[in-house]
Amino acid sequence: MKKQTLRTLHRSPDGVVPAYLSTDHILHHHNIANDEPLELLNPIPAEDITPSDFMVRDSIHRALEYQRADLFLQPIVTLPQRRTLFYEVFGRLRVQPGVYLDAKDYLKLATEDHILSELDTLLLSGVLKIIERQHRKMQNDVGYFINIRPFTLRNSVFMNNLLPLLSKHRAVAQTLIFEMHFSDFLTLSPAEQKILNGLHTIGCRFSVDNIHHLPSDIKYLNRRGVNFVKLDAKMIRSEGRGEVGFSNILTHKHNLEVNGIDIIAEKIESQDALLDILDYDIKYGQGYLFGKPDFQGVYT
Repeated sequence: MKKQTLRTLHRSPDGVVPAYLSTDHILHHHNIANDEPLELLNPIPAEDITPSDFMVRDSIHRALEYQRADLFLQPIVTLPQRRTLFYEVFGRLRVQPGVYLDAKDYLKLATEDHILSELDTLLLSGVLKIIERQHRKMQNDVGYFINIRPFTLRNSVFMNNLLPLLSKHRAVAQTLIFEMHFSDFLTLSPAEQKILNGLHTIGCRFSVDNIHHLPSDIKYLNRRGVNFVKLDAKMIRSEGRGEVGFSNILTHKHNLEVNGIDIIAEKIESQDALLDILDYDIKYGQGYLFGKPDFQGVYT
């Protein structure tokens, strides 16, 4: 049977979730990744584990059957202070104790089985439950980036529950930043855009990622409620070479900010990359240098 290599797998040393990975600890101490040494889950080399398509499919369908998914958090920090102001929430599916599937590892099979929408809804529902509970308990002001796809907006049953829920809990809505691929965002249908407008009216914010060039139609993004754009640190460093490139990025940054849109430099993996990014006075950063998305927020 055809094998699918997992690019992102993590296993705890003894299968036990340490105290520092508990929901209360992570979400109460927002800057844990910056202030304390964190013994991250040990990565397993991709060549060591290659579950078959059958195992992956079985994991997907079990997750839906038992309404169960696992959530991981990655900090998004202020620059240069490195204070955690947001978390991006990632859904993972458990293949076996301590071994998890990243979305890119099950995306193809879930699409083939026509259950990707159900899976996304499950993950998003889990995220919202956790955020609502944590907000009621601690009233914290941390924000949460949550990936969403256009077909989730078209899920009328889910959206008819989500919109009234967030309308009643505006404080929770204001902590949510829905993130979408730039190409998907540009091709939203009028009906999908109407749903986003409703979420924006409630207080939710929006972000776009997977941007391959500096966005040019900034007023268009502003009109559609975008508050953040994520730019790959490598792309920023590449396009910012030389005086002309450097000036061009500063101009784009200024135009974005005066329209209420902030840049998040993502995939900052090294100190050298960070130093380059700081030259542009970008407000926010995300990447392995600040924390990997492999410390668990909760089990759902």
